[in-house]
Amino acid sequence: MSDATEVKKQKEQKKMIKVSPSILASDFSKLSAEIEKIEKAGADWVHLDIMDGMFVPNISFGAPVIKAIRHCTSLVFDVHLMIVEPERYVEDFVSAGADFITFHYESTENPEKVIELIHSFHKKAGVAIKPTTPGSEIEHLIKLVDMVLIMTVEPGYGGQKLIPSCISKIGECSRLIEKHNKSVLLQADGGIYADDALEAAARHPNASAYAAIADRTADTEPRNFTTTITGTGKPVGSAGLFLSRLSTRTSAALQPAATATKPAVTP
Repeated sequence: MSDATEVKKQKEQKKMIKVSPSILASDFSKLSAEIEKIEKAGADWVHLDIMDGMFVPNISFGAPVIKAIRHCTSLVFDVHLMIVEPERYVEDFVSAGADFITFHYESTENPEKVIELIHSFHKKAGVAIKPTTPGSEIEHLIKLVDMVLIMTVEPGYGGQKLIPSCISKIGECSRLIEKHNKSVLLQADGGIYADDALEAAARHPNASAYAAIADRTADTEPRNFTTTITGTGKPVGSAGLFLSRLSTRTSAALQPAATATKPAVTP
């Protein structure tokens, strides 16, 4: 294989993994600068964790903050609603500048109505499930949504370690996606580490439709955009390095289902 062909292949495979850092741990007194760090580091999306103090114990921020920072970047705004009855606020988040709106299956009595409402505003709809919710619970919704989000920690708290059993749920949901709607993105959120992202992506048989999402964001350390992402137990240090590492490893770590029955994950 020529060098040019190998470079092209790596670029194509890098697209299989998208990184969407959360602003939840940012310095909220200078969100514009924090988002600039995210963009310069090479992130694909910006993850926005919305908590109401009811569906989850903590309170984060709401639509006015999203509206205030929308002009700061052209990156996709990936809004994750951890709120009760999300249908009450969909229009507010649309007006604020959301591109993807993901709500929790457990937070509403009529998830189909929420999906329909989001789509009525020509936005992408995602459905999220907690670690204790089986993927089979949302099988009937997969043909309706644009993304499935699997919480790999309990929602509502930052800095948690990934729950290992949730990795197998990624495999479960990816099979449902393959069965019902291959265009759906699969997102993993919470305690995502470099090797976890690679393993999670390898479990998605339609790897090109996979979005591995690293949650957590910038701090105020000089090295900029320090994340909780690590590889083999050692801190990666920055989203830029994380993305660089993924781009050099995806060739070995991610293989489309058509060419591999069991994609390999490099140690």
